[in-house]
Amino acid sequence: MITTNPPRRHATTTLGWTLIAAVGAMLVLSAAWLFASVGTPTLFEADTGVSSSEFTVAYPSVARELASRGRTIALLVGALAALAITSAASGWRSGARELHPTLWALAAALALVGAVSAFGGRPDVGSFYLVLGTIAGLGVLLVGRSNRSS
Repeated sequence: MITTNPPRRHATTTLGWTLIAAVGAMLVLSAAWLFASVGTPTLFEADTGVSSSEFTVAYPSVARELASRGRTIALLVGALAALAITSAASGWRSGARELHPTLWALAAALALVGAVSAFGGRPDVGSFYLVLGTIAGLGVLLVGRSNRSS
């Protein structure tokens, strides 16, 4: 009987995929929070200084459009979360070197969202996504480094 041993996985590879999965989990939480808080009056009032009920009465179509765009952004964040989680799962199972361009795109997208938010007047949101982009980039570097050394 011929047996083959599966290739050994480096600890850095496991750490890299774990970081990417953690980014995916944080994105799931972020998407859920965004989707749930689209119509939250306190966020609108904090951002604009106008009560959301007054704004909705004065500009109903604009209020609906803002809510729709907020839900769309939440769904896009959820799509990034699905990308991160499925990539990490595939990477854990097979090592999947072909995922590197996709994962770099994920890290770059998170960093871009963070930079746009930070310089667009929301440094709290921007710093959150910049940190997630940095963690995702670190995970990709760890996975790539261990794949090159094997």
